[in-house]
Amino acid sequence: MNDPLSLNGLRLEESDKASVQSFSETMVFKLRKNSHKAHWGTMPIGFLLSRLHEEIGELELALAFETPEAARLECADAGNFLMMIHDNLLREELPCKST
Repeated sequence: MNDPLSLNGLRLEESDKASVQSFSETMVFKLRKNSHKAHWGTMPIGFLLSRLHEEIGELELALAFETPEAARLECADAGNFLMMIHDNLLREELPCKST
């Protein structure tokens, strides 16, 4: 059985698996909360990259002025934009075209 948290036969420590699992659960929570929006597969990578920069700005503000929970949610938002870019790149035929 393949372990989704194993990379090239190298396994993550249990504590690392828990961290990845927690982060992915928060990412899914945020994706579901925004499920009414257009799917990222229809968005240009340049747009997604711009939104990632916005989310990082929101994370910086949350770290400075909000609760740890608010900052964790902003981490998930930023992570989701990275995942969206990654997913779109899997479908790209040309190398890393950002527009």
